[in-house]
Amino acid sequence: MSIRSEIWKLSYPVMIVITLHTLFGIIDLKFISYLGTAQTAGTVLASSLLEVVFVLSSLISAGTMAIASRSIGAGNVVEYEDVSKQSILFSILLGALIFTVILVFKHELLGIFNGTEEAIFYALEYVNIVFITVPINIISAVLIAILHAKGDTKNPMIALVAANGMNIVLDWLFIIVFDWGVAGAASATLLGIAFSLVYLTYAVLKALKINLVHLFSKVKLTTVMLRRIAKVGFYSVLYSITRPFTGMMMFQIAARSGDSAIAAFGIGGRWFSLMFIIIGALETAISIMVGQSMGSKNMDRIGLLVKEGLRIAMISVLALGIPYVLFAKFLMQIFIQDQEVIEFGIRYLRIVFVGLLFIPFTTVFNAVFKGAGDTAPPMTGALIANWAVKIPLAYLLSVLGLNSDGVWTAIAISVAAEALVVWLLFKRGKWKEKVV
Repeated sequence: MSIRSEIWKLSYPVMIVITLHTLFGIIDLKFISYLGTAQTAGTVLASSLLEVVFVLSSLISAGTMAIASRSIGAGNVVEYEDVSKQSILFSILLGALIFTVILVFKHELLGIFNGTEEAIFYALEYVNIVFITVPINIISAVLIAILHAKGDTKNPMIALVAANGMNIVLDWLFIIVFDWGVAGAASATLLGIAFSLVYLTYAVLKALKINLVHLFSKVKLTTVMLRRIAKVGFYSVLYSITRPFTGMMMFQIAARSGDSAIAAFGIGGRWFSLMFIIIGALETAISIMVGQSMGSKNMDRIGLLVKEGLRIAMISVLALGIPYVLFAKFLMQIFIQDQEVIEFGIRYLRIVFVGLLFIPFTTVFNAVFKGAGDTAPPMTGALIANWAVKIPLAYLLSVLGLNSDGVWTAIAISVAAEALVVWLLFKRGKWKEKVV
């Protein structure tokens, strides 16, 4: 089988997941937008907070993926099963800890956004229900990593597609029929995510040929495995948390222009997520194949993966991104009729698209780093791009009078800066010597 065929074989289930997840996310936001601008802004703020919290799952899932995929590549089934079982238990403990923190400090965390009083009110209403999904998502991320490491991208696809489909049906029922408002949207999300956890648990237990009783009674947690997982996961968390955390700060800067700018930021972000249908699937497929190639010590295969990945990624970004420039007004009107929000959104889509032309390089090189278990380079690129470029530049341009346009411009420039950093680190080649 050719490299291209292998990439697509692993990619297409992930692509289906991202496609439907993104479309369902757009539909979900559409239902919420019927409730009004403040409700939309509040839900966007709450979702952004949860995104920051959710990336903490990579503390376990990133290391699980790197170690498990190498074990599969090396034919070491015993190690694959051991890291999988211990990772599940570690994820449960981590989920419980983070759940407790969110429960205690949710008011303070939402206050970071600097939203209006009305928007924060609706954000709290949403979080009061959806924060229960935090431990569920953390455990699910590890279950998905276990399946992906073995080359199984189909079962995660089934779980996530079904969960998102359930979310949309329940959105209609809870928001339109029962008129539960923001609480209805949150309840629909919770039930969909809970279903995905049940299905993923069944798929993983079947793959490992164990049951829940065996998992909790027979598996021994070791500090050695925890250190191996956390060593990879630590940098991955810093990488993963940087973008959504600085995104919270960008929301705060954008909030200087009012709730309309926040709503446009959230809606525009949902549209741009469509671009990551193929990009995200490629990153997953390439990281799996790189991990397995590292395990079998086939470095030539990795070079072919990079070339093919860049080709597919660039074509995808151009094909999916150009409509954002040409049909920006129409795309915003699908969500909302507030003219001020639409104007903010048009400029967001057109300005940020320029920066996203550099995404293929970041995606492919980061996939190689993650597959190799070398998560420090992606972290370095993200820290420089977001903290040294995006935040200071957004604040400066906003103060100089560009307002929300300054925020959008800073985002575009930071994406290009991140691509440059990861390319330089990839060329150094230290990832080839990484031991996990």
